Amino acid sequence: MSRITELRDAYNAAAQTLHSAAEAIENADESADLDVLQSEFDSAHEAAERSRKELERMEAVVEARESMPVRPVEKTEETKVEVMSNEAVYRPDRPERSYFMDLYQSKIKSDRAASDRLAQHSLHVATESRDINTTDTSGGEFVPPAHLVEQYVAKARAGRGTADLSSKFALPGGTDSINTPAITTGSAVAAQSSQNSALQETDLVTANVTAPVRTFGGIQDVSVQLVEQSPIAFDNVIYGDLVAAHAKAIDTSIISDTGASGTHEGILEADTVNSVTFTSATPTAADLFPKLADAIQRVTSNRFASPDAIVMHPRRWAFLLGSLDSSNRPLVVPNALAQNPVADFQDVAAEAYAGNLLGLPVYLDANIPTTLGASTTEDRIIIGKFEDNFLYESAPRAEVFRETLSGQLTVRFRLYNYSAFTAERYAGVNLSVISGTGLVTPTF
Repeated sequence: MSRITELRDAYNAAAQTLHSAAEAIENADESADLDVLQSEFDSAHEAAERSRKELERMEAVVEARESMPVRPVEKTEETKVEVMSNEAVYRPDRPERSYFMDLYQSKIKSDRAASDRLAQHSLHVATESRDINTTDTSGGEFVPPAHLVEQYVAKARAGRGTADLSSKFALPGGTDSINTPAITTGSAVAAQSSQNSALQETDLVTANVTAPVRTFGGIQDVSVQLVEQSPIAFDNVIYGDLVAAHAKAIDTSIISDTGASGTHEGILEADTVNSVTFTSATPTAADLFPKLADAIQRVTSNRFASPDAIVMHPRRWAFLLGSLDSSNRPLVVPNALAQNPVADFQDVAAEAYAGNLLGLPVYLDANIPTTLGASTTEDRIIIGKFEDNFLYESAPRAEVFRETLSGQLTVRFRLYNYSAFTAERYAGVNLSVISGTGLVTPTF
């Protein structure tokens, strides 16, 4: 029995039930429960409608199929399909296959097998073409294997805590700057002075917040002997070292660079931020505590939204961890076990998330300078809504060169990417920076 026949029978049955329900209502005497009969009638009506609509839909589908032209099927030769393995070419459990070794063998030695592995690898990852660039690059360019990209993210997270608090996006190709529109003067609303009088009218004023695209990269020179004679894949050695340096450079730039010489304009160099000064010749945690609260309220009062993190240097967090009250009890305790702690901490941390302070998560970042201020011994504390900061990044790119140092039997590996950053979408009011003599090198 076809589907349409089934639907037609269902519709006929539902229609018959509806007809019987209608007759029952029409012939009901005064003692009958009309509410019950009406409910049965409504249910039968709904069932009939559902069946009717489904039947009409299926008939329309069949009609459309029958109206399509039928093309004769030409006899072709039998096609054999061979299912190949779809597993990644370079994996951490296959150390005998080295991504960087294949880059070297393919580019320098014209090794066909290495080239084939790199070509197969390119099917597993999304490679990026060279976009507009003033420098003509050369050499085999590939996006590194997935497990190395994952390692890139993991190592970068540990080394670039402040950068990773930003809202992150993939950098679009073919551009040398990211322009984000911003409203500088908003609408206004006021009470109507009298009936039929003019309402308040204030035109919007907009501007662009520009984040120039920058290039961050590094090179690693390795002897040919190490490349050709090493019994192990040294991907992690080369890539890990370059990534660690790359992560530090990006994070440092986002925190404190001026925007000159190809750097980002960092948070500490933003045109406008909420500045809080902590002045003390003998600073204590008790002195710092109200300054932290002031920094928070400046964000909520100007950005009209809550900050999402506090970022400080590990030495400043250690200063708080080592602070005692008048009874020699620690002010910062594990998981807020005390009745009235200044803050609480989780595990002892060198970077990334360390604990909570005034209801906000505390992140440690050793890339915050410790040579600031008149004494050149100050660090800074940054409190803000970091998700307002935008960070655009391209995928990291790896290349290999032999010709550059061929006279020394040296191979050059290169890693770089493009990025754009801005902390000024809200003219800096989303960030507070605590500075001053109270943040000189702490004593313990």
